[in-house]
Amino acid sequence: MLNILAISGSLRAASTNSALLAALARNAPPDCHV
Repeated sequence: MLNILAISGSLRAASTNSALLAALARNAPPDCHV
């Protein structure tokens, strides 16, 4: 299993970086924990 730590520096609800990290977490392979 691969663990990835992803931290967004923004607290805004509409942050592009937070949206990208959320998409990464949703689309990560099953053996990858984001």
